[in-house]
Amino acid sequence: MTRALALLAFAALLPLALQGCGEDVRTVQLDFVDRDPNAFSCVDAAGERLLNRARDARASVVVDFLRTPLRFCQVTETIRQCRDPGCPALPELRRCYDVVAEGPLESDLDVLRAVEASLRSSGEPVLLDAPDESVIVRATVTTQTCAAVEEGAPLGADQLLACALSCPVDLGQYEGVLDLDLPTTLESCTIQEVAVCAFLDRLPPE
Repeated sequence: MTRALALLAFAALLPLALQGCGEDVRTVQLDFVDRDPNAFSCVDAAGERLLNRARDARASVVVDFLRTPLRFCQVTETIRQCRDPGCPALPELRRCYDVVAEGPLESDLDVLRAVEASLRSSGEPVLLDAPDESVIVRATVTTQTCAAVEEGAPLGADQLLACALSCPVDLGQYEGVLDLDLPTTLESCTIQEVAVCAFLDRLPPE
């Protein structure tokens, strides 16, 4: 049975619609967790907000699906498991969306509105067939263009703006809101936590 995974956009969510044959229709909405720190509040080594890197109000949101042996959600265990045996990305499922804001990306709300508008205008399906396995959904916001990403350029740590992960999920069985959160238990957020999220599929073994 084919299940299509389509990115739509409304409210402050990044919705995914799982559509299938007959009655097999599911809707999954990806929602950034609102807490302190959140995925958009991180700073670099000098204490400057990462959002300040998007001075020309341009960014991209890269959506990845990472294969995982995990069936539960716990930050330290996720990072440990993704170091060994690993959480490889499914490269054929990667999607990238250019984000062009009407004004400076100075706040969390600016970024969410810009991402939402870009996804709404795309109207393209993310997947033609949802993976029949447990995955982690990752959304990475970067100053790199989608053209560079689609040409195979690796994401650069100096271009990251934000990153968030879902808990492991079987998209063929799940329906409802799927939270995306920064993978940290700390009370502050630096580029180090964002980089762990963005490079979770290629962390070196300890």
